[in-house]
Amino acid sequence: MTPTGLAPIWVLTGDRVLLDTRSTVVLAWLATLGCAPSISDEGDGAGAASAGTTGTTGTTGTTGSDGTTGDGNDTGEVTPGPEQSFRLYINEWMASNSDQAVDPDDPDATPDWVELHNPSEFDIDLTGWTVTDDLGDVRKHTLADITLSAGGFLVLLADDQTGGIHLPFKLSAEGDAFGLYDPDGVPADRVEFTNLDDNQVAGRYPDDGPLVLLSMPTPGATNDTAEAMER
Repeated sequence: MTPTGLAPIWVLTGDRVLLDTRSTVVLAWLATLGCAPSISDEGDGAGAASAGTTGTTGTTGTTGSDGTTGDGNDTGEVTPGPEQSFRLYINEWMASNSDQAVDPDDPDATPDWVELHNPSEFDIDLTGWTVTDDLGDVRKHTLADITLSAGGFLVLLADDQTGGIHLPFKLSAEGDAFGLYDPDGVPADRVEFTNLDDNQVAGRYPDDGPLVLLSMPTPGATNDTAEAMER
C-alpha cells in the first residue's frame, strides 16, 4: 500500500538476453515505490504512512520462427497486482477525561482516549500496527483484530488496560505524545502536546487538517462539527 498523493516510480532492470527461435523467456519484476517518512514538528505535522506495492509475475508465450508470440499455455499477458493508497491520521484526543463516556462496555468509565481516522475508500486491517505514548518505543503496544472502516473513525481507550480498543497506558495532560506505526515500524502519524486542561480536546480541523484545540469533543465522528479554538 502507498501513501496518498505519491506517484509510483517504476524501475526495470535486467541482464541482456538473446532469444533463439522457439525459445521461451520468463519476465519477472518487483514493483517499488519511493516514500520518505517525515517527522512531526512538535506535534504540528503528520508522519508518512507505510509504503509498498504488490505485483504478480507474468510469463511470455513461445516465440515462433516469424518472431511472433505463440499461444501455448502461457498467454504472454502480464497483469500487475492491485495498488492501493492510504493514509491514517491521529484525528483527535483527550488526555484528561472526566465526563466523556467513550467506553462502549462501561458507560460510567471516562478514560483518556485517542481517535484515529481512515479517509480512504477501503477498510484498513490494523492487526500488527503499533501505538505508543513514548516515541522512542514504537513497539509499546500492538493492535490486534481491529479494522478501521473506509472513511471511519476509531476511538482507542488509553485506560491502562489491554484487549480490543484498550491500551496499556494513560495519557498525561501536562505533556505527552502519541504515535501510530504500521507493522514495519514506519510512522503513519505522531503528535505531541503539553498543558491540556481537564476535558480539553485537541485534534485536526478539519478532519486530517492541522492540529488545533477544538471547541468540543467529537469522539467517533467528524471534527467538522466543532470549531478550531487555536491554530
